[in-house]
Amino acid sequence: MIFAFYKEQINQMKTYNYLFFILIVSLVSFTPTSKNNNSGRNNRNIRSSIDTKGILLDTSLVFDNFPSFQEYRTKIKANLLRYTNEAAQKIPDAKHKKFFVDSLDHCNAELEKVLVFKMLKKMPKTVASLVTLRNFLVPAMFIPVEEELTFFNAFPTNAKNSKEGKNALARMKKFVTGAGYKIDDDHILDNTLLRSMKDKVMTAKKIITPPGYEYCLLIFGASWCSPCRFENKLLTKMIGQIDTTKVKIIGLSIDLSEDAWKNAVLQDNCPWECFLLEGGPASSFFKENGTASGTIPLNILIKNDGTIVKKHTAVKVALEALPASLYKKF
Repeated sequence: MIFAFYKEQINQMKTYNYLFFILIVSLVSFTPTSKNNNSGRNNRNIRSSIDTKGILLDTSLVFDNFPSFQEYRTKIKANLLRYTNEAAQKIPDAKHKKFFVDSLDHCNAELEKVLVFKMLKKMPKTVASLVTLRNFLVPAMFIPVEEELTFFNAFPTNAKNSKEGKNALARMKKFVTGAGYKIDDDHILDNTLLRSMKDKVMTAKKIITPPGYEYCLLIFGASWCSPCRFENKLLTKMIGQIDTTKVKIIGLSIDLSEDAWKNAVLQDNCPWECFLLEGGPASSFFKENGTASGTIPLNILIKNDGTIVKKHTAVKVALEALPASLYKKF
């Protein structure tokens, strides 16, 4: 199976194989169930007939230039489009199909970063490469930021000291565990507005670092983001493992539609406070503390003084940065 093929590659990179878990869940848990006595056999037949080979990017490949990479990427996208059209007949439920397709897109976006990073390593170490590093690869699910910093340090001094080089370094350091950066180093919380489910508008400063808590987990997502909705359900099931008397959980949506956001919160039955981020994906707070490409889901764990402890696209990985006394791993 394609999962085993990519799992081996990811294990070699010593990274967290999380997206494949999402894909497997989308195949197993969200396959429509027949009401007749043969439902179990029918579900197994449907799942076995769904094969992702040829629609996920192959990270064992190495490209010498962007045109050849784009040609390969276009081919995979075309395969994925054909595949989703065929999958529509096997996963008739629109909601479940969207979850599966979005998960594949999300997975490919992260695998694409691996291919681009390998390509950058072969190319001349120029300022243009540093721009790509900052804008496209930080953070990356399957590339530890420490490895990106090592790559950065191999650049010529003039490139590292350029404006683009300094921006790339500053961005990478924001994702280094224990680097000491604070969520409000850019002094934008006072100007960031949040809207509550009861339509009360307040500044993020009053919400992000609540008194009486040791940590705060910020969850960036949106109603239209299927992997984000999956993360909500996963966190709801894990809530008993977290000491919520000392860990404050806050959901921040970048939705542009207030109605869509509220409906999603109610549907997912999130047992934590949820807010709509004014400005959505254009919010300075999201742009400065999120990914350069605006990727969600994104989870940021901070201490009560605002120090960033962990940033990751997977909520489980972010939670693992908590002390054992506050988060029980099962």
